[in-house]
Amino acid sequence: MLYNSGVSVLPAFVLALLCSLPLSAQDLMKSKASALSFFSDTPTYDIDAKTDKSSAVIKLSTRQIAVKIPVAAFKFENKLMEEHFNDDYLETVKYPLCTFEGTFDKAPDWTAANQSILANGTLTMHGVSRKVMLSGSIVNKEGRHLLTGNMPVKLEDYGIKVPQLVFSKIAEVVDVKAEFEF
Repeated sequence: MLYNSGVSVLPAFVLALLCSLPLSAQDLMKSKASALSFFSDTPTYDIDAKTDKSSAVIKLSTRQIAVKIPVAAFKFENKLMEEHFNDDYLETVKYPLCTFEGTFDKAPDWTAANQSILANGTLTMHGVSRKVMLSGSIVNKEGRHLLTGNMPVKLEDYGIKVPQLVFSKIAEVVDVKAEFEF
């Protein structure tokens, strides 16, 4: 993934995309807006957080996609939950970004009204990089391209430790939803 030991190399990846030859202005698509959320359902608490501070870039000629999510940008209704999320679980000072770098399995048809897509790549969160396959869809509506996807994230896969005291209050698997407008 694009994140290693607390230092993001996403800018280097984007720069490499921008400097690739030949490159036309029509070869890169950058997200105009984003909406990400995650939800944790347990008998004790439902934890729901959202952010619109993410960004994505797609290089059309190579089918590559890179996504950057500033983890501390997630907002919660309960400020104490937000504080614990940032300080105790995701350690956002040490690991400020979650990133995905991957490649679509086939070139998306940007003229289709609605299509399913798959992307294989590396998701890095909390300093841990794992190979993942993401599924989603692209909806083309009135000149807007909406890329959406859902992904379950198992906290222990990314070294996110939940203390025994609050283990029953946080789900082991968190449902992440993402939408990017291009």
